[in-house]
Amino acid sequence: MKRRYVALILTLAIALAGCGKEQALVEPEEDVVELTQEENTESESTDLMEDIKSKTIKIKAPEKTSTQEVISINDVTMDNRVIGSFSDSSISMFAETAKKTNENENVLIAPTSLIMALGMTENGADGETLKQMEEAVNGGLSIEEADQVLRALYLKMNDSQGVEWNNANSIWFKDDGVLELKDDFVSKAAYYFGAELFKAPFNGGTLKDINKWVSDQTKERIPDILDSISPDACTYLINAISFDAKWAKEYEASAIHENEVFTNADGSISEVTMLSSKEDRYFEYGDALGFIKPYEGNEYSFVGILPNEGTDIAEYISWLNENSKGFADAVRDSDYADVFVTMPQFTVEYGTEMSNVLKEMGMTDAFDPGKADFSNMIETANGADYPIAIERVIHKTFINVDRNGTQAAAATVVEMRCYAAAPMEKQLFINLDRPFIYAIVDNETGLPMFIGCVNILNK
Repeated sequence: MKRRYVALILTLAIALAGCGKEQALVEPEEDVVELTQEENTESESTDLMEDIKSKTIKIKAPEKTSTQEVISINDVTMDNRVIGSFSDSSISMFAETAKKTNENENVLIAPTSLIMALGMTENGADGETLKQMEEAVNGGLSIEEADQVLRALYLKMNDSQGVEWNNANSIWFKDDGVLELKDDFVSKAAYYFGAELFKAPFNGGTLKDINKWVSDQTKERIPDILDSISPDACTYLINAISFDAKWAKEYEASAIHENEVFTNADGSISEVTMLSSKEDRYFEYGDALGFIKPYEGNEYSFVGILPNEGTDIAEYISWLNENSKGFADAVRDSDYADVFVTMPQFTVEYGTEMSNVLKEMGMTDAFDPGKADFSNMIETANGADYPIAIERVIHKTFINVDRNGTQAAAATVVEMRCYAAAPMEKQLFINLDRPFIYAIVDNETGLPMFIGCVNILNK
């Protein structure tokens, strides 16, 4: 059986974006698996939708093969431990995001984009901050291991055959003469992530430039990633991804069905366009059945996963999170069978701020200016100590799945904030809205050079 490494991170986001409620049951009967419920003749119908609705499809269960131990991408070898680690962090990001989202709202994240942007950021971290990021972002892999893997994936994606990827990274740095990026950090960002470096004034023009860069890299599918630039922001680390792929097998006109029924999570009914096809690979993972539908070039695939009838999707996502390391294995070790699939055409746009998700995953110090250690990223021009911490992690995604193929895009911005002074636990507010005293003093001695008071102000 073919075992091509699926870009497990973004494919997972695509796979779970279109989950529904109806499922073809899999009931083993000795060595037979039934994927539909009604009996009919075995003659092949030109109308696959009617074929699926009316025909019982019986498949001999194939023999299970062993898991591939080592995969090599661009001369970087990845064993099950490495793949399982990134599978773990990817699914955890998805599960935590879904947990914080209304159950009637679609969820779509691109773990590849998040991990690329956070991976760049991670190269500037040290101490406990780095350890937490290695656990949350890399699934426990060291930064050295993660850098090698992410570089391999970056190169693979941008050199894919049959599908069109664009994986771009950039670092935008405030040009104010106060802070400077460290040379070693910049070198790693350029080598491992192909990052471009921009020095900018961080004004309204910079906001337009950043949004245009993201829009260009995502083919205008994400036109605005930022709505403002914080006056305290010092660095933006950005990843942008776009994906265009045609199906390996085109849908015939007879396989496209208008005005079909889709049952929503709240029980309401929607009319959709359904696409029917026969695929040849499936897998079972927990209380769910999945199929694999290849894109042109057979380097990447769409993966659809449907929880068993009666299995709540939120409960399944929770189970998936607890068993996240095995997901990539399940996809790679999929079995061969005649799998008849129907799925809706759909478009999803999603945006979220990921800070709370990452904190839930244990990455807390990076957001705390009193604890964050990004000493490997930035140095001050005057030797002063300015705490640097992550302020926001903004993530936006887009996907369109139709009869022709899939178009997808994602962008992630890690906003680093510079704190001019360490935050104080005690806060005071002074409002000079009544008579007050003022002075000009000598800082070294504290002596007042001028001193006076204001009792009345002329209008």
